[in-house]
Amino acid sequence: VLYSLAERFLVPAEVRQPAMALASGGAMVEGGNAESAAGGSADLEADRKTAKVMKSIVKATCAFGNSVTLPLIFFSTLLTKAQYDLAAGYTALFLIAWSPALWSLGYSMFVSDDKVKDTTEMSALARVGAFLASLKQYLNPPMVGVILGMVIGLTPLSKVFFPSAEGLADASFLTKIMLGIPKSAMELVELMAGSLLAIQTMVLAASLLLTDGPKDEPLDWKELLSPKSKLEVGALVITMVVRFLVVPFAGLGMVNLFQSLNWLPQDPICYLVVLVQAVMPSAQNIVLLMNLQSSTRPLAPTMARILLQIYLLSVVPLAIWMGVLLPMICLLYTSPSPRDQRGSGVGA
Repeated sequence: VLYSLAERFLVPAEVRQPAMALASGGAMVEGGNAESAAGGSADLEADRKTAKVMKSIVKATCAFGNSVTLPLIFFSTLLTKAQYDLAAGYTALFLIAWSPALWSLGYSMFVSDDKVKDTTEMSALARVGAFLASLKQYLNPPMVGVILGMVIGLTPLSKVFFPSAEGLADASFLTKIMLGIPKSAMELVELMAGSLLAIQTMVLAASLLLTDGPKDEPLDWKELLSPKSKLEVGALVITMVVRFLVVPFAGLGMVNLFQSLNWLPQDPICYLVVLVQAVMPSAQNIVLLMNLQSSTRPLAPTMARILLQIYLLSVVPLAIWMGVLLPMICLLYTSPSPRDQRGSGVGA
């Protein structure tokens, strides 16, 4: 809704070049003007595709925030070692739902739906087959990794890949060898996962480079830090409003509601994790999402530039929200829930 309003006021009205050429030129359209008319039609189609992808960018930047890097940085500076470990555990629980949503729902925002329209007139069996075939495009490598991690972590396979020291001490020599193979493989995976942030930052920085033009031309930081069109201005404003006004207040309301229903543990670290997730800027992984599909890969520099501008503008609202949340969490933790109030009233 916000994007439609911004698109109406910020995007200039379409100028139909072919119609203007026909009205002014008449028979002269069949010469050089025909080529300009075709060029105008191609530009119009390109603008429509750009607006469509920009709409998907706005939805993705508003829906998915930075759930790992920035929260852990804040937790490491604000909390003690024991509290940090607890906050990291709550963050891991949040990622169980967030990661599959990003790599499935977020990925679907940039996938063309042309093939979906062709299945409306198919039979029920054909629709099931088309649905199973469509699932293949969502099984990208990050999604496969998330599924494997959930299968290993939530099943008895966790005892195979993460055996306890006590279990290994009492096991036989052959059992130690059998358990050592998956444990060594998992340690190698953990070692490779440690480079995730560095690789992600490199991909984000590489997306800022132009794919065409001279390669030795230095980056123009003025262009990187300023929107190139009114459409980008609208996307930037909408994202900032949603990420730092709508989502934080919605998160505060949900925390208060869940606390009154006793759906959350009486733990201020849990409240801190939930509310910090609600005030984070957009996720950097959206650039990786756009690089997974060839049709949206050319617009990855636009996404990277918008993210760079969002992160620069988010310094002030992040500082304000963190200054507000810390005292508020103490109030949330010390205030009794309605159920506790009723219980104390009955006891009195």
